Parts: sequence; structure tokens; C-alpha cells
Amino acid sequence: MFATIADVVAIVTTPEPPAVTHAYGLIRILTSRRLPAVLSLIVNRAADQAEANRVYARVAAASHKFLNFPLEDGGYVLQDSHVELAVRGRQPFVVSFPRCPSSLCVASLAMRWARIPIRRDAGSWTARFGALFA
Repeated sequence: MFATIADVVAIVTTPEPPAVTHAYGLIRILTSRRLPAVLSLIVNRAADQAEANRVYARVAAASHKFLNFPLEDGGYVLQDSHVELAVRGRQPFVVSFPRCPSSLCVASLAMRWARIPIRRDAGSWTARFGALFA
């Protein structure tokens, strides 16, 4: 329901085939509802930037070919053993290990997503949110 009112929808996947298949399935469902939103794919737990790029390219190509819908590159987060260490310590990895590869990726994502313009017109998410419960 919330995806139907968002201006931008971030779909997060990992490089594993079942996760990629599920991400594409979600994209197919969302595009079938003719959402006004931008769909953006984030690849989590990528071995490196090249793997993240391959996953994005594969899903974006399928989205374009079969759904005629452009998929934005939302970025990636690298696989990083610091994340597991932080989880075991019950701390966010960006707090426990602020300079680890995954934390740097999250900082990059935050800067990228902060640049997305916010719509303030009558068709904004706040108006659409209110309409959900009207």
C-alpha cells in the first residue's frame, strides 16, 4: 500500500538468484499497477562494485524488455564482515565501524538519496497518504 503513494520506491536485493527473482517479481507487480513512482534497485551484500553493476544491469534489462519500465540504479552496499560483528555486538555497523566498506557504501547511498527532489504539489505523497484512509 505504501509503495503506491511513494514518489520513489527502493527495492533492495542481493546477488543470489532467488533474491533477484523476487526483486523482479515485485517490480512486475508494482509496474502492473501503473504507479507514478520511480523504481530504484539497491544491491545489498555485493562482493564488489562490478557484481552490483551486473545484478542491476540484469534486472534493469528484464524490466525494460518485458515491462517497458526504466529501473533506476539505486546503488549498492558491499558484503562486509564488520556487519556481522556489529550485529553480534547489537550495534549498527555504521556506528561500530564507521569507516568499514559497508558504512562507506551507506554514506554514499544517503548522499545519493538526499539529492532526490521532494514533490510538494497536490499529488505529493502526503496527499496520496491521506487518500488511503479517506
